[in-house]
Amino acid sequence: QLLALFGGELWRENAEHANAMAARLAAGIAAIDGCSVPLPRQANGVFAILPGEVAERVSERYAFHTWDASTGLVRFLCSWDTTDGDVDGLIAAVAVEVDRGAALVAWGDGVDDLPVVEGIAVPAEVGLQILRRLGDS
Repeated sequence: QLLALFGGELWRENAEHANAMAARLAAGIAAIDGCSVPLPRQANGVFAILPGEVAERVSERYAFHTWDASTGLVRFLCSWDTTDGDVDGLIAAVAVEVDRGAALVAWGDGVDDLPVVEGIAVPAEVGLQILRRLGDS
């Protein structure tokens, strides 16, 4: 296995892929209102700030490290086998949870009337916003 990894360019291809997935993730997270990427992405890791309880809810479906819970700073890592779908799914999950938090505040007692996306009640326009954001990245 080591010969296959280091005998040619596989190691470089794997690293370039992981770095490209991290760049895609950083761009997607930065495009979500209320989220930010405060540190430059230098390799396959992305530090992001997620508002409120978004990190806790997203961590039920995706593995990442909470770096500083008091500020909402989390660290995402991409690898050689991270797919576009993995990244887009994570970005969508964060966007849905951010919008869900806003919807809960805005809708108050009417939350039961919200449509459901992936088991989460969100305003109908949220799905279109997520698709537009992913299309722009």
